[in-house]
Amino acid sequence: MPNSSGTPVTLKPLPSSRLLFLALRLGLFQACLGALAVLTLGIFNRLLIDDFQVPAVLTALALGCQQLVAFTRVWFGKRSDQCRLGGLRRTPFILGGAAAFCLLFWLAGSTVLWVAAAAQAGDSAAVLTRSLVLALVFLLYGTAISASSTPFAALWLMSPMNGNGPPWCRWCGRCSRLALLWVQFLPVAF
Repeated sequence: MPNSSGTPVTLKPLPSSRLLFLALRLGLFQACLGALAVLTLGIFNRLLIDDFQVPAVLTALALGCQQLVAFTRVWFGKRSDQCRLGGLRRTPFILGGAAAFCLLFWLAGSTVLWVAAAAQAGDSAAVLTRSLVLALVFLLYGTAISASSTPFAALWLMSPMNGNGPPWCRWCGRCSRLALLWVQFLPVAF
């Protein structure tokens, strides 16, 4: 295609549909993980404290328990680098963790309603016991998030979106994706 001076202009090829699909799929996973972590935990917090009058200390303990297992991210990252399941390294961890945190999230919602029933009945001992069960569910939920999010981050950093350029170019692409990933995890941390 010639430009205004008549010299041909070479257009850069668009990314292949496979790479575009990969980018959309990875971004969708991260967006859904953030929505689960931020929006729904905020709703659980508001429901338990404001609507069901569960003591704020018990609510904070239960919902904060998912952060107590953050150290397991290192272990899951190392395991996803070392072990292969069905010829894949990170994908089984991502899928298994996603299935586990979806199931545990449903269980957490059911447990919140169970705690709410005890709070509505005015049974303090049952509220305490059920809040501890909710804390255990969120410990497991945090472990499932760690099992899927750390291998996901490693998969995203090592994905072939950089092309086959020189090593320094691939390294710069990975660093920029690492910065984007870090910025995406900021709302989850706060």
